[in-house]
Amino acid sequence: MDPLTALSVAGTIVQFAEFGIKLFADGRNLYQSTTGALTVNEELELVATDLRGLVAKLGRESNSPVLSGPETEDDHRSDETFRGICGDVTKLADELLRNLDKLKVKGNKRRKWESFCKAIQSAWSKKEIQSLTRRLKGFRKTAETHTLFFIREKLIRDSIQISSHFACLDQQTQQIISFLLDRCTKENSMALEIRDDNITTLLDLVRRLDTVNAEEHRTTREMIITPRRTVPKQSSYSVDTITAEIELLGVSRLEETTLRDSVSQKIIRSLQYPAMTNRYESIVEAYPETFEWAFVAPTAEQRQWSDLSHWLKAGDGVYWINGKAGSGKSTLMKHIFDDIRTRKYLKEWAKPKIYGVQSLPLCFATFFFWNSGTEEQKSQLGLIRSLLYQVLEYCPDLVPIAFPDAWATTYSAFTRGRSHELNHFLTLNQLMAAFKAIVHQTNIPLKICFLVDGLDEFDGLHEDIANVFKDMTEACDVKVCLSSRPLVAFSNSFKDCPSLRLQDLTRPDITKYVNGKFGASQAFNSLLTREPISTTELLAEIIDKADGVFLWVHIVVQSLLKGVQNRDEISILHQRLRCMPQELEPLYGHLLGLIEPVYRTWASKAFQIVRAFRDSRLDGSAWPKIRKADGNETSIKISNLHLAICAGLEVHVGTEGVISVLSQISPTISQALTEESLPLKCEDTKVHLTARCAGLLEIPEFEQQGPEATIQFLHRTARDFLENDKNWAEILQHTSKTDFQPDVALSKASILWLAIRCAQSQTTGEEIRDLVYTVMVYAHRVSKQGVDCKIETATMGSLAEIMATWDCMRKSTRKGRETKGRLHWTCRLIESMLPLDWKFVGFATLFGLTGFVGEKLLEAKPKSDGKSFTDVVSQLLHLLFPRGKWSEGVQRVVVPEIRTEMVSLLLSHGANADYVSGMPSNETSAWSNARYSFGEHSPIVKLLAMARRKRRGPDEPSVGVRSPPRKKQRLRKA
Repeated sequence: MDPLTALSVAGTIVQFAEFGIKLFADGRNLYQSTTGALTVNEELELVATDLRGLVAKLGRESNSPVLSGPETEDDHRSDETFRGICGDVTKLADELLRNLDKLKVKGNKRRKWESFCKAIQSAWSKKEIQSLTRRLKGFRKTAETHTLFFIREKLIRDSIQISSHFACLDQQTQQIISFLLDRCTKENSMALEIRDDNITTLLDLVRRLDTVNAEEHRTTREMIITPRRTVPKQSSYSVDTITAEIELLGVSRLEETTLRDSVSQKIIRSLQYPAMTNRYESIVEAYPETFEWAFVAPTAEQRQWSDLSHWLKAGDGVYWINGKAGSGKSTLMKHIFDDIRTRKYLKEWAKPKIYGVQSLPLCFATFFFWNSGTEEQKSQLGLIRSLLYQVLEYCPDLVPIAFPDAWATTYSAFTRGRSHELNHFLTLNQLMAAFKAIVHQTNIPLKICFLVDGLDEFDGLHEDIANVFKDMTEACDVKVCLSSRPLVAFSNSFKDCPSLRLQDLTRPDITKYVNGKFGASQAFNSLLTREPISTTELLAEIIDKADGVFLWVHIVVQSLLKGVQNRDEISILHQRLRCMPQELEPLYGHLLGLIEPVYRTWASKAFQIVRAFRDSRLDGSAWPKIRKADGNETSIKISNLHLAICAGLEVHVGTEGVISVLSQISPTISQALTEESLPLKCEDTKVHLTARCAGLLEIPEFEQQGPEATIQFLHRTARDFLENDKNWAEILQHTSKTDFQPDVALSKASILWLAIRCAQSQTTGEEIRDLVYTVMVYAHRVSKQGVDCKIETATMGSLAEIMATWDCMRKSTRKGRETKGRLHWTCRLIESMLPLDWKFVGFATLFGLTGFVGEKLLEAKPKSDGKSFTDVVSQLLHLLFPRGKWSEGVQRVVVPEIRTEMVSLLLSHGANADYVSGMPSNETSAWSNARYSFGEHSPIVKLLAMARRKRRGPDEPSVGVRSPPRKKQRLRKA
């Protein structure tokens, strides 16, 4: 038998078995109609129609001719066995048809069944149904087993490609089958073992594409229900469409194409991450008419460099753009990517050398490394995910080549109407394998050019990332344009590649920039009129001292323009210029020294808050990666900085439940800070930031985004300069005599923003949940740093007051529903079995707030009897150690890692690690759960073991202490 025909038959048998099992289990869901519910008799007729189509299909395919070529005795025996299976399935299908026909009433009368399930039960006894189900499962297993054997013997790629069935398939299907078989063969070329998910996909793929009589069969289905439709005249009536949950026969080409597109798009979307394009978007545009030389051939006046335009048109391999820090590499790379000439030249590269042959498809993908950004923005994992996403989005047909296993399992799941998670294939090794597969594949014609900026900002070994690009350019249809500083690893790797050194070529661009910036100043033009020679010499001196470093020019021009606005004399301007160091680091030091003493404390706080915000978002223990949804989360917003750095802001909750933030203007006067007044306050903070931080921090998007705009460093080198140990110690000195702590300031800002948003009626519960989570994370960081517990307690007190008020306000607006007996507001975030008064303490326990929890325990201990207090503390301990790990299914936030200090605190107050809690069928203790999650040798488990021994004594056996009965609480979704 033709191997692909065998696949189709096996797939049909498996599908028939699933259809029959569903039929006898709960057949009511076998069919759906777009225009209304089907009657029982219509469903019976549809089942019979599909079964007749199945019998015809099996009869046709089981008698198909054998594969051309010599056939061994084993081949003949295998074919006969398979045909025997087909015969047995056909007999069972005929048997089902005969019984279904008995349900029909002859003549015009039709019996009215109570339900489809009742109709099926009337045709077979319970015992017969059980027997038929066993037979169906047996057929399914036999078909799958025989298919594995048959493929192992005959389903080699060469045999497939000379198959008559294979020749009838479309090109995409042929490619997918070839990819799956290639994958299997490469995994184990000796045994030709094929994974079960790939087998299932092959079965589904070939079976669903057997379109012989498929449209005719679909029409027959629709005719079954047509007589009962009464169509009014002159009505826009759409044809009813009947779909089967388990499709026995082939599907239409459109339906199959739609399914495959859905599979590919799901895989492509899983590669995307929020911060993928943020670095590209944050890079400033090139100054007008600069970098034009990049698109023309080198001239004799320039220092030697490789013709970039020629490389784009006809070159291959790597083109390396290198230059000093601040020379404008990222700006040039963005300019190259955006300019239409780049794609025009690349299209010339994509033209085949054979005259008259159409150009190949061209994919142009980019990535900008950024070591100040998220983990994905500075890692190889993020690089490969981004490039794969762009290539596969451009050419989705490559998805089965890149991810054959993920495509196979997703396809099989989709054909059965199931969802499928894909996170498991996003490891670096699997992504690299996928990347190599698409750059080296030859099945689908495609030219690829990658443009990657900032290799020196890669957070790993530079030799490794250089080798990645050298390896990928071994493919004849792939080339890469790279940029970096001239570090040794890159100089060694790319020394033989076409390249340019940026600072050697930008003098004309710097000249245009300097002349343009000063020429736009009316004050400078007046000075130029009065002293033309001296001002011209000043501009020439700037250009000479720049040495090709655009960033240096930008800083110096800004400084001199301030002097011009101050009506400085030309001699003073020359003096100001000569005070500016030519190297960037000394220049940054010079700028810091220019900050006025009165502003240095404010500037120090701003630098600390910006750094603490970034560190908190990159701290996986406190801010788990699963919570990272905002692509720009490592850069603080100007509104957050204002709330964190502004003194005199307090939360106020009025007697009528009005939440507000008040700004203390004087000892007797306060003013409300609202979301509407925030933009003006943020504008003031922007001015302060520019004037007080020496221009090292900036907000480039403030005009467009207002309070939502993020604060950026002037350049990566500026951040590196500020945060080296020596300079950072000097920055901290300016707040050393104050009680300022950046994480405390951020914690305060999160509380203030929560209060502002709670005062808005349109704020959603989901947004409040995320804001509460932010408050808790900062409180967790403050607690870990050992800051005065009074600050922690005050923060939690404000949070509890705000949320209790907001919760009451939210409940009171729900018409027709009583508020009495509702769940505590923390239940929208995490479920616990604690008494109502202790739920917020339990929430704080999960976030390791030892100061607040300890104070609450000390307050409650004298007021409670011993047993009830011990039970509560034991429940708090149990809350820290759930069975397994906390997940989104159990709670609505992700908690940080358990703090040993919190465990010690609870144990010191008498918590019992053997206290049993949970539903009767799933009771567990903190001790058993901790051992399950962390293992015997974990420090936390050892701490619990020590407390158990101390509590029981050395010889007393362990006995679980059950939790007291509690009233049932009605759970509802947040």
